[in-house]
Amino acid sequence: MNRQALMQTYFARQEQEIAAQQQQASWPAWRDRYTWKRRTPAPSEPAAVSDEHDGEVWTSFSTLESGYDLQPPHGFQLKEAWSNGYRMVWTSLEDLVVLTYCEGDLTYQSCTSRETFSSALREHGRSYRNMRR
Repeated sequence: MNRQALMQTYFARQEQEIAAQQQQASWPAWRDRYTWKRRTPAPSEPAAVSDEHDGEVWTSFSTLESGYDLQPPHGFQLKEAWSNGYRMVWTSLEDLVVLTYCEGDLTYQSCTSRETFSSALREHGRSYRNMRR
C-alpha cells in the first residue's frame, strides 16, 4: 500500500470514530437499551460489587462478542488499568456510575454522591488489582 492509500485509510477511520462518538447515547438512553435487574450481593463478595456505597448495583447481559464491541454511553471514560480481554470498565463522574462489561454480563453501580463514587472507585481499583495477582 502506498503512502497516499495509507493516509486515506487513516483519515477514513478517523471520520468513522468521530461519527461514532457523535452518535453516543446519553446514560439514561443507553441504560434503557437493556433490561436490568437489581443485584443482591452475596455476603462474601468484595465491596466493589456490593451495595455498601449506598449506590445500587444492577445487572443485565449483552450478546456482543466482546467489550471492544460495546459503545459506552456519552461521557464515560474507559479505565484501561481495570480492563483486559474479558472485562471492560468505564466510569462517569457526571453520572456517578461505574459500568462493567465482562464476558457478556453488564453491571453498573450508581452512586448518590461524589464521596460514595470515590469510595466505590477505590474499592473497584482494589478488587481489580487483587484479581491480577
